[in-house]
Amino acid sequence: MKKEPDCEPDDFASNEFLEGTENQPCVESFISPAIDLLDHILRDALQSGASHIHLHPGAACVAVRFRIDGVLTGGPVIPKALERALVGRIKVLSRMDLTERRRPQTGAFELNSVGNPVFRVEVAPSLHGESITLTIIRSPGFFRTLDDLGLTQFSAERLLKIGCKMGGIVLVAGPTGSGRGTLLRALIRQLHHLDRQFVSIEQVIREELEGVCQLEAVPSLGCDTVRLLASARRLDVDVLMCSSLDTVDEFRQAFELAAEGCTVLAGISACDAPSTLSRLTDMGLGPGRIASHLTGVVGLRLVRKLCQNCRAPHDPSGGEVAALGVSPEQLKEATLYRAIGCPACRSTGYSGRTGLHEVMEVNDSLRSAIWREVAAPDLTQMGRGSGFVSLRDDGVQKVMEGITTPEEVIRALG
Repeated sequence: MKKEPDCEPDDFASNEFLEGTENQPCVESFISPAIDLLDHILRDALQSGASHIHLHPGAACVAVRFRIDGVLTGGPVIPKALERALVGRIKVLSRMDLTERRRPQTGAFELNSVGNPVFRVEVAPSLHGESITLTIIRSPGFFRTLDDLGLTQFSAERLLKIGCKMGGIVLVAGPTGSGRGTLLRALIRQLHHLDRQFVSIEQVIREELEGVCQLEAVPSLGCDTVRLLASARRLDVDVLMCSSLDTVDEFRQAFELAAEGCTVLAGISACDAPSTLSRLTDMGLGPGRIASHLTGVVGLRLVRKLCQNCRAPHDPSGGEVAALGVSPEQLKEATLYRAIGCPACRSTGYSGRTGLHEVMEVNDSLRSAIWREVAAPDLTQMGRGSGFVSLRDDGVQKVMEGITTPEEVIRALG
């Protein structure tokens, strides 16, 4: 793996970086090993398909952990003597202040390797040193379409139908790390057409979207999501994508845009599609505004996929069947599998992830129920009458198709 061309080892040799090391081994002697060590860590993370790299400093060493398919796994243990040089190397690549060790810092760097992956870096002070998290941003087009994300044909068609409506707001609901941004980018890519003005507001621009005016929120410069939402009105926008709505002001701005005829696609932190309505109420939006402008909600979760090389048939226990919420008769015609583990999947039994999705279209009956402030479970039952498939239903279907296991669905949904 090639190293960053404009970052030389000599960058570590400043007096500021060496300050306070009089009683430690000579830092210069660790510079070259630290560079090679970081290259090795990054290479291992990319080859294993990790999404994050965590460096946790301890009293005697630095523990490295990779998040692979959503699960943290152990990595190499780094001697404490290499910590300063390794942290310095990461800061130089990320163009951070080497002398600042008491405040969090954010940066990013790109590797000149296959796919040119980008690493977003977060550094924060902790008890035994600076804790570092590197988020691996895959190359553009890593997930191009809704089909790549695991949506069924029925769900994808329903989502595109909702997204094509003129005006209104479509919310993508899920916890942090559930793939909301990835789904929004895939959706806007498929909705894009030259006769409409597309604008996106993103916390971090992870990839270039062709034909989309992309705006990045930088709160430290006074350019936050609220201000960008307000400025979007002056951009003659037809379709607006916002990676995340979090505050009351952001929600109000988004709904005002939807009321003015703009189609708004936005992420929201919520458990599932039906409970999203309660979240909107908590944000101070009345049932009238919600019913008038909300056109659809997508709930999603991520589950690990079974390794196709080592999966084995499995008879589920009564507890698994009950936790899935299905009857034994429903599983009679299907072959269920369990994770075994092999070298191809690092002995985990899983390789890659896919999504569980539910697409709730707000039709006239649901709109009336929102006006009456009907509870989320009742909304779910009403949705089933128009073909609504819940997250658990989608999970059961993927279990029966041999894509994942009951344990994964239970882990993701509870």
